[in-house]
Amino acid sequence: MNLLQLYIAKSLRGYKSLVSFNATEDVARRVGDVRRALEAVDYDPAEKIIVYLVSYIPEGTLLSILRTIPAEPLDHLAATIFVPAGMAITAAELERVVRAVTRKISASSMKGEDVAELRSLFATEYPSLPQPRSIRPSDPAGRYAVEYYGGRSGTLLEDFMANGAYVPELATGAGTLLVDAELMPRTEPNPVAEVDVPEPVAVPKPAPKTAPAAKPAAKETPAAPAGSFTLRQVLIASGVSLVLGIILGFCLFAGGSDEKVGHREPLPVPEATAAPAEPSAPAPAAAPIETEKPKTAAAPAPAAAGGVEDAVAYLDANRTWNRDAMEKHAAIAGLFDDLNSMNIARITDHWGPLLKDSKNFSAVVRAAAGSKRKNVNVHREGRATYNKPGDNAIGYLGYTYWIDP
Repeated sequence: MNLLQLYIAKSLRGYKSLVSFNATEDVARRVGDVRRALEAVDYDPAEKIIVYLVSYIPEGTLLSILRTIPAEPLDHLAATIFVPAGMAITAAELERVVRAVTRKISASSMKGEDVAELRSLFATEYPSLPQPRSIRPSDPAGRYAVEYYGGRSGTLLEDFMANGAYVPELATGAGTLLVDAELMPRTEPNPVAEVDVPEPVAVPKPAPKTAPAAKPAAKETPAAPAGSFTLRQVLIASGVSLVLGIILGFCLFAGGSDEKVGHREPLPVPEATAAPAEPSAPAPAAAPIETEKPKTAAAPAPAAAGGVEDAVAYLDANRTWNRDAMEKHAAIAGLFDDLNSMNIARITDHWGPLLKDSKNFSAVVRAAAGSKRKNVNVHREGRATYNKPGDNAIGYLGYTYWIDP
């Protein structure tokens, strides 16, 4: 029988290993700081986003969930799942584990019961394959590629989870970043990553899960102008450093201005999601947080078409939406308050149809619809509002991850 392994680390003013489950020395020494991989992604450092990184070692697959920490570029938390080459695990089983870890790492901090749930999850034993997969290892000195899932990409995240998340054609560089196509709208070159790079390599897309099992077909990456890159290219040289020590046991997360150190207040209502329930330890008793839910602004009067067009232009031109700026647009007066109070029904039923032409806001509506469908407790951690009092700016990408983790 086989066990998945988990390594959680923080890259913030240096690299620090936080906790691991089922660690082995041969795998642990290959898990290190991958902050330079994030140079391949054009994102706003003020926001929290989630990307996935797949790389390979002879013993199996390293699948890392990277959650950025505002506000310094490249700072992040990394939860790396190791899938042994000899493990018989289905794509659905692996995706369930990935989604569960993603939900935990998306939170601003973790407490004892979160660690206990992960420990139970990684105590699951899986059968062995008759013959272990033959793994072609990634080249740590190579380059990172970017692949997309979701949206119009025609690929689901689960498509990358088949065969123990091993796709031989993706083993040509240092690793491959899996990016949500709907949540990364910008495609202009990332100035941080402007270095001389040889011609891009072809990166295949796994066959959809509805198709018969087959070797993924290779697809060409568009050539880039000299000295610049797009998200769909192989971008950077990897400088992956090794870490020898893995700290076992309880971990406390700390980060940027949005992070908390130590204890969090317990959830007022148990969170329910579409993922199968996992064992959990009872939450420690603590006094509830006294918060006041802001009053939702009255429904705005119907606005002229031009007003809606101006509002859509503002939402699509900015990744972070400011309350004062939004209130200047009559068509979206009150929208910030509905977002901040996480009024899911209002977001989907009123603002969704009104702002259907906004690409950025459509991502929020999709996340709100997913939150409603999964019955996500958006007020977990005693959080009455999305922002802390006095904070009048909302980054829409981080917002989508909170309401639909």
